[in-house]
Amino acid sequence: MSYRVRVVLCWTWLIGFCFAGINVYAADVQFEVELQSDTRSLSIGASLEYLEDAIGGYSLDDVREPGLSERWIKSIKNVPNFGFSSSAYWFRFKLSNASNDRFSGLLELGYPLLDFIDVYLLSAANEKKAMPDYLLGDSKAFGQRVIPHRNFLIPLVMPAHESFYVYIRVETGSATQLPIVIWEDQAFYQADADWLMLQGVFYGIMLIMALYNLFVFVAIRDVSYFFYVCYVVGFAGVMASIQGLGFQYVWADSLLLQDRAPVYSILFATLAVVVFTDRFLSLEQRSERLHKTATLIVMSIVAASFLAFLLPYSLSIRIAVMLVIAIGIYCMSAGIIISSYGHKEAKYYTVAWSVFIVSILVLALNKLGFLPRNVWTENMGQVGAAIEVTLLSLALADQINRERNEKLTAQDEAIHQEREARLAHQQSVEAHKKAEEQLTGRVKERTFELESALEDLSIANRKLKEISTIDGLTGVRNRRYFDLMILKEFQKCRESESPMTLMMLDIDHFKNLNDEHGHLCGDECLRAIASVINDTVKWPTDGVARYGGEEFVVLLPKTAMDGGQLLAEKIRSQVESRVWDIGGKSLNATVSIGIASLNPVTDNDTPEKLIAKADEALYRAKGSGRNQVCVA
Repeated sequence: MSYRVRVVLCWTWLIGFCFAGINVYAADVQFEVELQSDTRSLSIGASLEYLEDAIGGYSLDDVREPGLSERWIKSIKNVPNFGFSSSAYWFRFKLSNASNDRFSGLLELGYPLLDFIDVYLLSAANEKKAMPDYLLGDSKAFGQRVIPHRNFLIPLVMPAHESFYVYIRVETGSATQLPIVIWEDQAFYQADADWLMLQGVFYGIMLIMALYNLFVFVAIRDVSYFFYVCYVVGFAGVMASIQGLGFQYVWADSLLLQDRAPVYSILFATLAVVVFTDRFLSLEQRSERLHKTATLIVMSIVAASFLAFLLPYSLSIRIAVMLVIAIGIYCMSAGIIISSYGHKEAKYYTVAWSVFIVSILVLALNKLGFLPRNVWTENMGQVGAAIEVTLLSLALADQINRERNEKLTAQDEAIHQEREARLAHQQSVEAHKKAEEQLTGRVKERTFELESALEDLSIANRKLKEISTIDGLTGVRNRRYFDLMILKEFQKCRESESPMTLMMLDIDHFKNLNDEHGHLCGDECLRAIASVINDTVKWPTDGVARYGGEEFVVLLPKTAMDGGQLLAEKIRSQVESRVWDIGGKSLNATVSIGIASLNPVTDNDTPEKLIAKADEALYRAKGSGRNQVCVA
């Protein structure tokens, strides 16, 4: 080949490469998502392309190379679901605001158990200029999220007719699912509120059933009720960990607990349900084989719990899910076998667990990637649990009724035998009297036990009511107690034509203290100042409560303004003079106090009016330099 030919070929190759390079980024994303002026929510799973990165080593530039263009696959599911996979997955789409209005909304990635999520937004006008990236995932502290929410939220603000290229990289030890929805702001928060309301109903049912069966366990000492309570609590923990509610509200500061919570909550719930099944169906007496199987399953769960410390999450969760399926089959089989012996409570149990096991199988198959992820497969576990709890309650009630009927039958039989013995021989009269005395003693003993149990329950209820009025952080009364107290004391003052005085206190510069020293230091400061106020207000009829945030209120029934003003100044000076050792630091604080007094003699004099006046005085105190008392 001549030198001239080689030069021509080289230039031809170079020019072709340049022209090909021009279209690399213009044509890499094939599917576009358009936002219209009336867009409120848009599920875009079926508008994605995805690429599997088996070794997890591709960068953003790598996946945009022309050589990988044929490996991008069009998603055909509303929610891409790859089950448990060690691969990383890349997703991409073009997002365009086709309306004439600015779009403000959120990009929601609705699976809280994803470990690593990298989101890249590239301007369509200049593809090589990347906007700020978002690095998300439950492997990062909850406080690092852009928006504090159980799901992963990315704010979207798009001017009219602007476009972005969106690339998302996902790598996780849990099931690789990507439910992805674009929301308009208001629509998202409305839908989120509706969802939380339904979850409140579900967790309320779980709490009620747990407390009810706990009280029954305390009353009758039947251990099957205790394990049923453990199961209810464990299942609620499973749902809280899967839905991200646990990470958001309970263990937000613990990445280790977030990583292991789904596994251990599943193992705890399955352990409780196996023991409950064994006890409730009396398998040790009715079927030795089923009882031994239950023992082996319990040992397997204990072994899996120890292995979970050593194995990676991706393997531990698969073992847990497979145990769920196996235990579901076992529980349903045990119910069917025992119900075939004619035990009525076993029939209730079988129906209840048939419904629940089907729902759990659907949820497990969804996590393993065999079923698509949608509203039914994701919430089937909760639906089944609600039905199962109701049916098992009927089963437990039937068991109690059966035991009561058996006792009544035994009593009737004893009376019948007594009559026969009396007719047969006169000497049986004495034996009957002794038996009757023994029976009376047992009845009295049982009655005394039931009365004691009811008394314990009454004491527990009173303690629970007392606890519900205490602020958990400061130890003083809470807002709920104050709202009830001011209504009651206001009516008393109206009837006795006595004045009522109200103080509202606010810790000065509390936000700065929180920002500078941390929330734990702020909590200690709240407790310390609450203690000063509580120690200063000594009259039995007066009340101290935390009103909210860093605000406290002091209610002084039958107290005039001058008396309240003296007490307010005493509190202010006590707080100002104190120096607290908090977290190894010497800190002091001041408070601003607004005080108002009212003599409720007409219908126009209301608690709300008194609160408003005190609040107005507080704002004057804060606006006048803080650390002072202002009178309404």
